[in-house]
Amino acid sequence: MSLTNGSYYIKSTSSGNYIGRGNHEIFGGKTKISARGSFTAAIDNKLFAILENAPPAENWIINKVPQAGENKYIISKGDGSAGWVNGVSTQVSVTPLYVSPSFPPYYPPNEVWEITSYDGLD
Repeated sequence: MSLTNGSYYIKSTSSGNYIGRGNHEIFGGKTKISARGSFTAAIDNKLFAILENAPPAENWIINKVPQAGENKYIISKGDGSAGWVNGVSTQVSVTPLYVSPSFPPYYPPNEVWEITSYDGLD
């Protein structure tokens, strides 16, 4: 599935927990992801919906990980320095991603997210 502007379910492949459904807007090759109308950003290495004007919304890069299966992606900061990691709590961490030096690259399940459209699934 190629992601376009729209509404999606985002689910951790390691825990099966949903982050929630969010809209994302694609511009300039980067994506802003919103949750219930509020854009997201990393604060103290954790993912949050921004309810005020600061900090600014994060630009995210969503890359397909076909070797992990259908609709599987990693989500990283626009500068590539860190990405979404499902940790031991329900709070998503935004930390450097681990990738094994293999071909194709291997990402641990807690770094891989299943993103599916919810159009017509409600």
